[in-house]
Amino acid sequence: MSRKINVAITFAIERNNPQQSIWFNGCNQHCVFLYQMLRQMPEVGRVWLAHGEPVNEYPRELMIEEFTADLAPLNDIIDQVDLLIEMALFVGEEHAKAVTRRGGKCIAYRVGNTYAITVESMLFNKHTWIPNPGKVAYSEIWFNPHYERTAQSLYEVIYRCPTKMLPHIWSSYFLEHSTSNSSHSSWGYEPSTRRSRRIGVFEPNVNVTKTSLLPLLASDVLYRRSPELIEHVYLTNTEDLKDNPTLAAIALGLDIVQEKKATFDPRFPLMQVLGPHAEVMLSHQWENALNYTYYEALHGGFPLVHNSPFLKHLGYYYEDFDVISAANALQRAIVEHDGQLLRYRAEAKCYLADIHPDSPACQEPYRERLRALFGL
Repeated sequence: MSRKINVAITFAIERNNPQQSIWFNGCNQHCVFLYQMLRQMPEVGRVWLAHGEPVNEYPRELMIEEFTADLAPLNDIIDQVDLLIEMALFVGEEHAKAVTRRGGKCIAYRVGNTYAITVESMLFNKHTWIPNPGKVAYSEIWFNPHYERTAQSLYEVIYRCPTKMLPHIWSSYFLEHSTSNSSHSSWGYEPSTRRSRRIGVFEPNVNVTKTSLLPLLASDVLYRRSPELIEHVYLTNTEDLKDNPTLAAIALGLDIVQEKKATFDPRFPLMQVLGPHAEVMLSHQWENALNYTYYEALHGGFPLVHNSPFLKHLGYYYEDFDVISAANALQRAIVEHDGQLLRYRAEAKCYLADIHPDSPACQEPYRERLRALFGL
């Protein structure tokens, strides 16, 4: 192919939901970061964020007004597409065939923990997840490093095509967009003379890979040991769970809950809690170790307490499911963070630069896939 490659990335927009937010769909964020990266590549011509049905007005909270020229219904642009990337929206067989008839390629970029989602769908009918509803013959499956262990061979067997692991991508674009359009000119960690800290927990609690259970237990361990260190724990994304009998049986036996130092709160964008209401982010994941909320906390200089093996050198790390280790890491974050803030910010900045859409190190594996797919 001598001409440049035109790319369409599927993007999810709910036609009749004006309140939808970019913060509540990590996959849509990933679509935008990939879009920002591909536009810079010499092999690429047009890049579209392709949605389903036509939309009269794009919701303000999606923060995509800068990309309006490249937003389009997939049906409107499909005859111009050389590389169709199924990402936030499934494509149909007719879309894939329209691309492949012209010598193009269709790939699927999987960004969730497919193993966990598939098993939960099988056992509990929780997600009604079907791996390939459009019965598309993909050329490749793309995925990120934190799913190598659980999903790579699963993809190979289910989709019967090559799988390629590619770097996770992140940009502070949406953070900066939010601050530029609010009354707060900046967002970030501020040192404090107070000994106690307010803790924010932001796990979505929609499947087993990212939940608030371990952060709740770790907070209680530290509170029983050193109550003066914890002012409050905000467990966001848990309001719908607080009446769950299992959670209630555990939580009501904890000192931190009995003494009203922990609350079960609704879902909020991270920026509305971390900073205004909390100084420390406490997290836990299971085979889902690269998360945009981690990068947001690091970008803001906030102490990140986590168990992501990919970020061992950053934040305050603890191993696996070790509640005591998590409590110890939380204590270090509260006691030590202000004294090492400059170093912390510098290390975070270095890491985040490497995964930015502008980063040559991040771009090169994607360019390699384009060259291989199209024989460039």
